[in-house]
Amino acid sequence: MVIGSGIAKKLNLNIGDKLSIIISNNLNNKFLLPRTIELNVVDIISFFSQLDYQFAVVSLSSAQKYLYRENEIDGISINVKNIFNLEKIIKEIKKTNEKEQIKIETWISKYGYMYKDINKIRIIVYLSMFLMILISSSSIIIITTALVKRKKKDIAMLYTLGAKKSFIYNIFLCNGIFYGSIGSTIGVIFGLILSNNFNLIIKKIENLFNFKIISNKVYFIDFVPIKIFYIDIFFIFCFSFTLICISSLFSAIKIINSNYIKSLIS
Repeated sequence: MVIGSGIAKKLNLNIGDKLSIIISNNLNNKFLLPRTIELNVVDIISFFSQLDYQFAVVSLSSAQKYLYRENEIDGISINVKNIFNLEKIIKEIKKTNEKEQIKIETWISKYGYMYKDINKIRIIVYLSMFLMILISSSSIIIITTALVKRKKKDIAMLYTLGAKKSFIYNIFLCNGIFYGSIGSTIGVIFGLILSNNFNLIIKKIENLFNFKIISNKVYFIDFVPIKIFYIDIFFIFCFSFTLICISSLFSAIKIINSNYIKSLIS
């Protein structure tokens, strides 16, 4: 029998000790008294989580023998390569076994509280990201203002040559949108490359320094589950581009209405 470290600690068990378990004598006859069996503890596993107090397994042949259910099983465990395709896999299983009543449990239903926490964290990350974009968009105003200070003579020359106020306005507006668009595009491309290769990069770092950043002894998985939602990326890009346009528009209006430009016009 293999048990979790929490159970071993609570019952003061070590490898090689015997553990007595009370089981039903006959599942179909409730009038028979339950019986006690002794099992040897062959290994103790640590998950560093609540599973340490819930995990206990015996071999399938032993379970069938003790429960008088030779060649019978209650269920099977299926490992999937892509954990995000669970809903599709469940539909296919139910479709192929429509006549039989099947109870399906997944990691989402079993650890639903974790799944809900992940979704909450996702919302917080979205809000944090939007605030970062909002703050970074203010840098366009700072850059444009600094550009005006450096181009004072050029602006004065353009006015001397007969340039209109709207022409100067459009120059700085297009300048802010151009550099902001380049920055947003590079950010999206870099983010996609990093997201697609994040686990590979983590593995390389772990192998380089011989250190586990994400250990399966601490967490249930030894990788970061990443799924790219392209509709979200498109929404983020549109939101960023909108803020860039607003920031550039504000900068251009601020420049045109500044005292320095008014003095040049007069």
